[in-house]
Amino acid sequence: MLTNNLKIYFHQTLVIVNKNKYKYLIFILFSLVFIVLTFNLINYDHELGYDAAAHKWYVEVLPFALPTDQDTYEFFSPPLPYIFPSLIDSVCDKLVELNFLSLDCTFLYGKFTQALQAILFIFILFFYINISEQIFDNNNEFLISLLTLLVIISANYKTFAMIRGEPYVTFFVSWSIYLLFKLIKNNFIYDKKFLYYVGFIFGLLALSRQWGFLFFLSLGFYFIYKYRFLDKDVFLRFFKAMFVVFLIAFLMSGWFYFNLYFTYGSFTTFNEIPQSLEIENNPYTFYITTGFQDYLLFKEPFRGSSMNKGIFPILHSDMWGDWWGYFLIRTGREGEELNISQILPYLGRVNLVSLFPALIYISGIIFSFKIFSKKYRKYDSTVKEFYLFSNFVLIIGWLGFLWFNIKYPEEKGDTVKATYIIYLLNVLPFYGALIMDRINKFDPRLFKAFLSILFIILAHNIPAMMTRF
Repeated sequence: MLTNNLKIYFHQTLVIVNKNKYKYLIFILFSLVFIVLTFNLINYDHELGYDAAAHKWYVEVLPFALPTDQDTYEFFSPPLPYIFPSLIDSVCDKLVELNFLSLDCTFLYGKFTQALQAILFIFILFFYINISEQIFDNNNEFLISLLTLLVIISANYKTFAMIRGEPYVTFFVSWSIYLLFKLIKNNFIYDKKFLYYVGFIFGLLALSRQWGFLFFLSLGFYFIYKYRFLDKDVFLRFFKAMFVVFLIAFLMSGWFYFNLYFTYGSFTTFNEIPQSLEIENNPYTFYITTGFQDYLLFKEPFRGSSMNKGIFPILHSDMWGDWWGYFLIRTGREGEELNISQILPYLGRVNLVSLFPALIYISGIIFSFKIFSKKYRKYDSTVKEFYLFSNFVLIIGWLGFLWFNIKYPEEKGDTVKATYIIYLLNVLPFYGALIMDRINKFDPRLFKAFLSILFIILAHNIPAMMTRF
């Protein structure tokens, strides 16, 4: 079922792109993504990623048993992202044992998994193209803006080169948004097969990593909000649809979370002890530091920086560069050669020029609230409904990330990683594309100027997307 639907999306994508007047630019973007993903596949060692050893231990305990807290400190993570590499590892180990192969099985499953995750990212682009068609039918400018503002996010390439759950969360959230918006646009008129299909995707999302539950929570708040505005019959269809979808997701994934509960005493157990929910768990500078003081955000975008550690400068530096030094900055661990002094000036420039797309995202978020006004008639109900839902995803996701950083405070801000909320960062291009569309309606020449600047920044930032390891 999944394979057939992915084939359908592939065909739909080709049709949409072929009729877009920016199809050659779209081809360039796809080519760039393919080249960068392939480069990282060849050159990046998955064992260098965040908590790589813990993820490796998880893979090597599967597929015949779930790891415990004695096996790996990633024991709390759902198993889906590790099943494919564990199967490759098991087959490889057996062939080596029988003297049929003489290979490093860790290297083999690492490269196969990186290749799979690269394919997942390509399909995310397909989903975005199809979602764009749902929001703005035949809107060339919205689509090219959306894809450009997605491809330009450097953290995507770092995240999808690591074996962990966030690439799968991002993939299934993108798929879920596409399916849910089809349901919303159709006034919750559906057949049972479609609901089973959506429920199955939700189940896979729940088995990818706990960040996916923020997406479910967003849908819950959207559901509550719509209760006041929907016709009774429509709301009843909405309720029945969500009940079936979440029941299927629960049946698919509940066993893992109940196992955590019965084994460790919590459905949301973690490898650290949670603190009380108090803002004071982090210094006040953590919430307000910008990095603009002495321009350190553009001089020292690295965890060794002398600037105060704050959620915004760290996240900005990690979204566009490599604040933690796991992809571009070699810190000398395991005897590797240092490159900090050579690469920091470039990453400082990356941080600087990337303020432009960041401001486009922020402007789009602000503008999205304006379009809900009854007086604002420049967008139809389809556009307004999509951004209403997206706002719940963005707000709940961000509050969840803040909650995580307050409950598990780290002196150096170790829990502030762009990879952790990569699914949320990939929602931002929808807002950027919205403001770009508005700019185009105001003055097409200004739109082309903005798009040109984005492509120049993209070209400048390409080295930040390609590993230096």
